[in-house]
Amino acid sequence: MRRDKTERLLNLVFALMGTQGSMSRSDIRATVAGYESSESDEAFERMFERDKDELRSMGIPVETVFDAFGDALGYVIAPTTYAYIDLHLTSRDLTVLSIATQVWDKAVLASAARTAMRKIESQTEKSVGISPLIQGVARVRAQDGAIIPLLSAAREKKVVRFSYRAPGQELEKRIVEPWAVICRNGNWYVVGYDQDRGEERTFKLTRIQGSVNVSAQLHAQEPPQDRTRTVQLPPGESLTDATICVSEGRGGRLMRHAYDITSNNAMDVIKVKASRAELIPWMLSSANAIISVEPQELREDFLASLESLATAHEFRGDGSG
Repeated sequence: MRRDKTERLLNLVFALMGTQGSMSRSDIRATVAGYESSESDEAFERMFERDKDELRSMGIPVETVFDAFGDALGYVIAPTTYAYIDLHLTSRDLTVLSIATQVWDKAVLASAARTAMRKIESQTEKSVGISPLIQGVARVRAQDGAIIPLLSAAREKKVVRFSYRAPGQELEKRIVEPWAVICRNGNWYVVGYDQDRGEERTFKLTRIQGSVNVSAQLHAQEPPQDRTRTVQLPPGESLTDATICVSEGRGGRLMRHAYDITSNNAMDVIKVKASRAELIPWMLSSANAIISVEPQELREDFLASLESLATAHEFRGDGSG
């Protein structure tokens, strides 16, 4: 669901729950944020009807209020039928919810997730903090934008189509029956049945190019029964746990993917876990700021890449290059 639509639906819920009596369509269009973009009465009517139906499909009781002659006066969400239910959440339960909230940090649902968490905390009168050891382990970034249609398709058992670029390969069209979206070491993957290859495959979300198209076609293959098995990452996705020291304040691309950063003697110690295919470009983007690299195998690959890059850009003696 797009951010503007999510915010409009939330605004509509708040307005209908807070109204005295009911809200007419004209009041909704004039006062509920998100409907001001309607270019005409017809456009507003279509938008409002879709929103009303969607809220009802979520179990939110949008009630129509009629007058004595059977004409619709307006709409309301009665607090008695849609109010906060005491879930008797423990501190551990709240911590799990808070971890789920931080997954959407800086993503399309970040605002809605944080608002929902604050409301739950206010009702339970418990404050939740996240341990630094797990903070940021699973987070949806802008480049993981495919996660929302893929989650929806997995839930509804719909077939998806997208363009995918595997390491060292050309861009290819894929037709997939998504079973689940998972996070491994801070990276998001979709696991499902690849119709063209006729077998289970795992795709890294950041390698999906363009939009994910969700079709009306339903899954033909059932996921494996053993849901506790270890999901196999795509070929070339073996991960390296690297420790890279850079000049203080440098190494931006490495920092964006780090799970731990500490400062020591005018340098930053960055710990990041990723594939070699990802680590080397990140390191090359800050090559002049890198002080040391561990493990040794990664350092050797980095130096070899630097040498290849220098050779490729070397100027010829005649001044042309």
